[in-house]
Amino acid sequence: MQARPVEYRNLWQQLVQEIADIEELIADARKPEDTQALWSLHLLQSNLKLKRRQLKQHLVGQRA
Repeated sequence: MQARPVEYRNLWQQLVQEIADIEELIADARKPEDTQALWSLHLLQSNLKLKRRQLKQHLVGQRA
């Protein structure tokens, strides 16, 4: 039974790290020298929304 809280903690930490990584990529995609910046930015922002939603669902599920 103790493995479950560890799994939740690892998932939470993983999602937070993925969100931070995506935010860094978004900052890089906004640089004018990136020729595909607009497309990259759109994909990264969509992925960021998904990861934030997953983190929110994880945190809400942990309270239940």
